[in-house]
Amino acid sequence: MLLIVMVGGDRLEVALEKAGANRSELQAVLNHYPEGSQKHAAACFLIENMTGHNYAELIFFDPQDNHVEFDALSYENYDKASDAMRAIEKEHGELHYAKGEVVEDTQCITSEYLIENIDLAFQGWKTNPWSKNVSFEDFCEYVLPYRGSNEPIESWRGELMHQFSGIASEMEDPTDPEEAGRILEQRANAIIGFDPIFYLHPTDQGFAEMKTRGLGRCEDITNMQIYARRAGGVAVASDYTPHWAKSGNNHAWSVIIDADVDGFLPISGVAAKVYRKTYSEQLDSLGAKLKEGEDAPRWLKKKYYKDVTDRYVVTSDVIVALDCDLENDRFAYLCVFNSGHWKAIQWGELQKNAVIFDGMGRDILYLPAFYRDGEIAPTRTPFVLEKNGELRFVAVAGEEVSVTADETTGSEVAYEDWTDETVSLPLKAGKEYELKSWTPEGWLVIIGKTGDGNPMEFSNLSTNGLYWLVEVDGDHEERPFTIEDGSIVYW
Repeated sequence: MLLIVMVGGDRLEVALEKAGANRSELQAVLNHYPEGSQKHAAACFLIENMTGHNYAELIFFDPQDNHVEFDALSYENYDKASDAMRAIEKEHGELHYAKGEVVEDTQCITSEYLIENIDLAFQGWKTNPWSKNVSFEDFCEYVLPYRGSNEPIESWRGELMHQFSGIASEMEDPTDPEEAGRILEQRANAIIGFDPIFYLHPTDQGFAEMKTRGLGRCEDITNMQIYARRAGGVAVASDYTPHWAKSGNNHAWSVIIDADVDGFLPISGVAAKVYRKTYSEQLDSLGAKLKEGEDAPRWLKKKYYKDVTDRYVVTSDVIVALDCDLENDRFAYLCVFNSGHWKAIQWGELQKNAVIFDGMGRDILYLPAFYRDGEIAPTRTPFVLEKNGELRFVAVAGEEVSVTADETTGSEVAYEDWTDETVSLPLKAGKEYELKSWTPEGWLVIIGKTGDGNPMEFSNLSTNGLYWLVEVDGDHEERPFTIEDGSIVYW
């Protein structure tokens, strides 16, 4: 077992070199434990995979990449913060967030912190009865790590170990990691709850912030659950979908590692892909394959995740032929429609003029694309991956048809029992609406109407078309639709 984590001395040396002036702190950790011991192997694992882990402050920019000051937490609630952001976007254009300050773990972590983390992690692993079947490999990947995402580095393990030390007496079966994990999750949820205002505060909170505020978004809540479970010696990971496939937003949740148990989506949402965060670098990830200077969509160019979609939903491998200029493209992407934009959810390496996208969720609308100059560049018309695994291309010529729309759709974020769901919304009197059609050049407005509270009639549409009915001054959370058997079907 030790060989698995010790192989890769070159990677260990790379991490030490990247530490720069902080190299002595990392070396002190390696020197602290006898070579050949499990703790020395664990220290090597943490350090050789530390490159790329960091605290990242996320800040807002306008379409010209000018920094725009916006602090969602200065507003009373999500609705007021959202209104304030829309007002800013009317003046500056649609905002997006990107990394501001980045603090690399290799350059700031101390030997004292790392040694304490290793010692306490081993204590939790070796002393709790429900941890006895956790392998050393799973311990290193899912118990030992000191961070959950890109939050600030802070001590949490010792405090939570002390706080939750008596849970064995509450358990029916103290050897059951699932039961221990459920109790620890409940304890974590008592520390931090959900508030959608943190959707507009994209920087991950640290342990102290979460305790003080007592609120956060799914990423924060997941991190607290991970802290609690790892403190208890339970092997746990964060699974996530970067973009829901039939609604806006995204989601992350914690999952106990058990090879015999499939995952479950904890809230109402349709996932095209589900990924699992890892601490160790995944050598088959897109980030590991990118050449220096080669760009990719933000969620996919990382190195610390693996695909677990087939543990959640039925999947199909999708082969897409491309009949366009490849330029210097090496990879293509499959996108879902999320909050008014096509967003990359999976990648594939080009093989002549075709690409294979592995393990895609079914009954979902997709768009094949390249990623050029920081933008999604469509390569073919969108298609639906049907429930039976067949592809049906849309936005192509078909028979003309007329339809009646008596509603549109939007995303609903519930404060209690929180969800990200698409809901039906009645057409509003006095509001302007645009019906858009997908074309090779993107969404094209074909009809504009002002609502009077009654259904809207649309004629000369295609049975194979892809359409999008949006409120002009709305948030563009409406879903696109096709026309099937004379009726509107939202995707």
